[in-house]
Amino acid sequence: QMSLAQVDGSSFDLSKENAKTIQQILDADSWVPDATKCASDCVLTFDGRTVYYHSDCGTFNERLEQGHQSLRLSDADRETVNAVIQTVIPHDISPNAPVE
Repeated sequence: QMSLAQVDGSSFDLSKENAKTIQQILDADSWVPDATKCASDCVLTFDGRTVYYHSDCGTFNERLEQGHQSLRLSDADRETVNAVIQTVIPHDISPNAPVE
């Protein structure tokens, strides 16, 4: 089970298909042992892990007890993750989006 939330927002459960898509991206790429200074706008929670995501630059950050790690996505993977987020939180997630 994987849930997604906007930072300080409501949490939504991802479908198995969407969770699998994101899990494959998280597992396939190489994490680096350092967190970026990005302003994350989404939070993924799964398997006891909390991973922060910044949709503009496509970076995941995870704060671990033994240190932090980050994962910068390719443009294609970023588009895939952002598309999943759009299906779960249906609005423009960019910080400059007009408020409806």
